Amino acid sequence: MSFTIHAATLEVATVLTSAVMAAALLWTFRLRRLNRALLWWAATFAFAALHAVSLFRNREETWPLGTFVDELSLLAAGFCCWFGFRAFNDRGSPIWLLFVVCFVFFAGMFIVPLPEKQTLNAAIVVLLVLTVLSARAALEGPQKDRSWRLLAGGLLAAHAVFLVVRIASDPGTPLPPVIQADNLLHVFFVVEPMILPVVLGYTLLGLVYDREQQESLAAQHTDLLTGTLNRRGLEALLARADRRRAVSMVVFDLDRFKQINDTYGHGVGDEVLSAAASRIRARLRPEDAVVRLGGEEFLLVMPGVESSSAAAAAERARVALAEEPLALTELEVSVTASFGVVSLPPGWTRPAFNEALERADKALYSAKHEGRNAVRSAA
Repeated sequence: MSFTIHAATLEVATVLTSAVMAAALLWTFRLRRLNRALLWWAATFAFAALHAVSLFRNREETWPLGTFVDELSLLAAGFCCWFGFRAFNDRGSPIWLLFVVCFVFFAGMFIVPLPEKQTLNAAIVVLLVLTVLSARAALEGPQKDRSWRLLAGGLLAAHAVFLVVRIASDPGTPLPPVIQADNLLHVFFVVEPMILPVVLGYTLLGLVYDREQQESLAAQHTDLLTGTLNRRGLEALLARADRRRAVSMVVFDLDRFKQINDTYGHGVGDEVLSAAASRIRARLRPEDAVVRLGGEEFLLVMPGVESSSAAAAAERARVALAEEPLALTELEVSVTASFGVVSLPPGWTRPAFNEALERADKALYSAKHEGRNAVRSAA
């Protein structure tokens, strides 16, 4: 396989693709305000475009600050890419490190000074480290957006390989006017600088849009006051449930909640609901779900749990609420709850779930009629 491209064409294409992706990411952020990581990634491609411009100008004619701009743009692009993934993962960015590294390179070029090839090699090594850090950060995060993260991490890993080869092949050597690629691997290393911005840029947009869609869906399925699932969230939970496993349900209701509203006001009542739901949720397994059915009534859905274990879990939740008051913004409020428990064997159906929910509700009211602050299992 043979492939020929002019160096000027490669450099212009790299400038254009990087600049277009920088503009696309920046425009997307301006329109949607999706995620501040877009700003860092837009800066990444902007600095990549500046790097390509610097290379092009240095090839045409030597200019005093050409090497410094070349290396500074390389470093800035690497740092901005890493900062973008840290921002996407809701982590802080050590911006001071960028300024420290840039100062070290400035000192190495203008104060010491070191040979130009040595500082360029050092800049590419730092970029390699930053690319590896970016790939690692891309792979860190929840499983629900794993496909986009794997794609981003794979692209950055491929770019890291490109940088290793560039370090090994004397990066200070200028490109010939016409580049001849004789095999597929050589073609990859020739076209990578102009292809990567497009593929990586669209991957980053996909990552951000996918998160927005997930957050929008989660908002539709979440009770805004308590952070638990709402009835729509319960429907989605049941739609994807593994019905080959047993499932237990616990319906619970805060005792004398109307008195709390009448005594302290609805604002405090809302805080009580939120605090009670949080305390119960902290006592459950990660796979268990808390659903607000309405008012002060909640439902626990516990996959793979038999009746006796569900009753024990309900008792732990009852004790967790009753053992100490809920610490609210301005006061503490003691609260108890009554619980009704029911279980379904493997192979349950949706009608059976609805019927079991009614039985759990009857067990709950049995607990209330027998004195409240109790757990009762359905017959």
